[in-house]
Amino acid sequence: MGDTAPVTTAQPPVVTLPAEIDMANADALGEQLAAALSPGVRVVIADMAATTFCGSAGINTLIGASKRPRPTAPSSGCCCPARTCCGS
Repeated sequence: MGDTAPVTTAQPPVVTLPAEIDMANADALGEQLAAALSPGVRVVIADMAATTFCGSAGINTLIGASKRPRPTAPSSGCCCPARTCCGS
């Protein structure tokens, strides 16, 4: 299981998620997502293209990041390939 990749400086910021997300790396992922949500950022992309497993700790981290209050953002969400989320 690899570490999470650094956040890019692109707009919107992109956080590349690892192949596997579980309780061993969910906290580090949460920290990266929180860092990407700097003031003025309305959208952060969680790139799950390489993610083949996301355990409950990872799901909780993603949900927590999407619910994080941001006064300039009217809404938030998560996007991933169908095979990752649906086990295709």
